[in-house]
Amino acid sequence: MAREPFAGSSVGGMQSSRIFFIVTGTAAGLLFGWCVLVAYREWFVGDDFVFLSAAQVPKAWTLWKETFLPFDKRLWWSYRPVTIEVFFRLGFLAFGLHPFGYLLVSLVVRFCSGALVYRLATQLGFERRVAAVTAVLSLCRSPSLLEGFWISAFQHIGTQCLLLLTVSLFVDYAQRGRTGAQVASCVTLLLTLLSNELGATLPLVLLFASLCENGFGVSARGFLRSVFRVVPHFLITAVYLVLRLKLFGPVALEAPALYTPALGWHVMGNYGRYLLLLFDGSLVKLLVAAVLALAAIGSIVAGGKSCRPLLRWLARVDFLCVGWFAAALLPFIGFVFVHPRFAINSEAPACLLFGSFLNVLWTLHERQHARAIEAALICLLMAGVPYGVLWKRANELQGAPNKRLIELLQTSYSNRPRGLCVVLLYGRDGLASAAEAEDFRFLTGNGSLLGVFYRDRRTKLFVQDVRQRLPAGVNERSCIFFALKPGLHVEPAGLDDVAPQPG
Repeated sequence: MAREPFAGSSVGGMQSSRIFFIVTGTAAGLLFGWCVLVAYREWFVGDDFVFLSAAQVPKAWTLWKETFLPFDKRLWWSYRPVTIEVFFRLGFLAFGLHPFGYLLVSLVVRFCSGALVYRLATQLGFERRVAAVTAVLSLCRSPSLLEGFWISAFQHIGTQCLLLLTVSLFVDYAQRGRTGAQVASCVTLLLTLLSNELGATLPLVLLFASLCENGFGVSARGFLRSVFRVVPHFLITAVYLVLRLKLFGPVALEAPALYTPALGWHVMGNYGRYLLLLFDGSLVKLLVAAVLALAAIGSIVAGGKSCRPLLRWLARVDFLCVGWFAAALLPFIGFVFVHPRFAINSEAPACLLFGSFLNVLWTLHERQHARAIEAALICLLMAGVPYGVLWKRANELQGAPNKRLIELLQTSYSNRPRGLCVVLLYGRDGLASAAEAEDFRFLTGNGSLLGVFYRDRRTKLFVQDVRQRLPAGVNERSCIFFALKPGLHVEPAGLDDVAPQPG
């Protein structure tokens, strides 16, 4: 993991090409610009409304003990105070009910993760150009690239950034013995745990990094030295787990079945599906990565004894990457399906693993073919951008139906009576299907959308099949009707669209 892991390496030697970094930086800048454009057009969805509703209550913020030490009942099933309570409360104070500010913060944090991937790659001994390509490729991965436009997904985006910062600081401590870096890594570990429970596997990643830095700890003394470095991190995590699992109070909402692990043969299939997620669901891209890895190993074998230092470097770096990847999957490996957000914390180790093989090819061939390899790296970077996914995401804004509904209410029904019921109709020709209606119900946070914009708790949202009667106790005179069209487009509707009601 040292800066110069083998003889003959170009790390720190050959001056980096300005044109190469201009092209790479331009690619990253264009990607950021596209993200900002989509974020500007996007809106609140799903769980955002639950968290925003809590953020509007000052008591939830002023009583910090209820936020960080919730020994009594808490709002959300998970304990993620930094990326839920703190993020949404500060966001509400700064941006109110304007989603662009929240999304911009999330985007900045995600691109900071890319900078941390670059820093970590150079710490591990990557040539600067290979490190730059690895970092930009990590920003192009579909999980965080797409999930980052859900404001509530900051739970994962923020955790990813803090996790990378913790690993980078710890590697700095392991390589240079800086006590300040060790203390800082403990602080960022604590923040990671307070952001998402996935941070509980982070000490394992640090142990892998410590073993690699110490030459795998082949001697008893070396092994103990490696373990000693991570003792504070394991202690912090142990205290967190005791508080999280034993002492913190029950939740107002039950943990969804989604987070209930179940072991079975599907686990092996999940490995492949995770990999495909990280390669934009493309088997071709995964095969190209495998071919490049085999080419790197073949080049080392063909080089004979002179390449043994390079082989040892590759083994050390890949030991860390594979161990990191496994630790990131550990909390979710029993699930019967794979959600894109689960793969976010696997992006960095997967990209570093891929980058390590690129670094081998660069090191072995850069003296004779430097410009050709630079051009190949740029082509690889351009091919790694999921253009189809980007185009589709820009044209399918998840928050558009919610925004349309609120705009109609604010412009057409300014003198809204208290206890109003908003009814969206579906279920016949010209209207949305039952599946689309269920999607809309999810996007509105099961109706909590109205609670955020209208503090009248009697205001309700119903997604109603036109072939069925309105729920008991709902009076037509206190209702506003909208038609839910295919594609989740909301339009005003009249009483003629409603099924006959009991006299």
